[in-house]
Amino acid sequence: MKHHAAVGHRMITDMVLLGGDRVSPVHAELRYYRKDPLAVQLRLSIGRSPTVLWVFSRDLLMTGLRRPSGVGDVRLCPTHDTMIIELRSVAGKAVLLAYLPDVASFLDHTVSFVPVGSETALDDIDGELIELGHA
Repeated sequence: MKHHAAVGHRMITDMVLLGGDRVSPVHAELRYYRKDPLAVQLRLSIGRSPTVLWVFSRDLLMTGLRRPSGVGDVRLCPTHDTMIIELRSVAGKAVLLAYLPDVASFLDHTVSFVPVGSETALDDIDGELIELGHA
């Protein structure tokens, strides 16, 4: 098995779940992996509830730092120093408030692993097939 010095990046932060008259703290974890360079993962949990996982485009998150972005399941909107993250599914809708500098710092680290525009250059289909044959 190969070992890569920089396989990804993870940032743990707190977000706020907005809804009705209540505001709830949310444990949030942003993850990025070189093996899936176009995507970011957002893992969310409240208290002892099961973790909810969302996967969406790194480009969407980058655009969301500067202007409203997204259609459908994930929508982002920057404000002065926060980002509104709206997540929709058949089960309902969640609106989160994230600290914009945390998201920007996370994205800066992902770009240090995989620069924008070089995501597809990481594809090593032949190498992956060879590894599968030796597994």
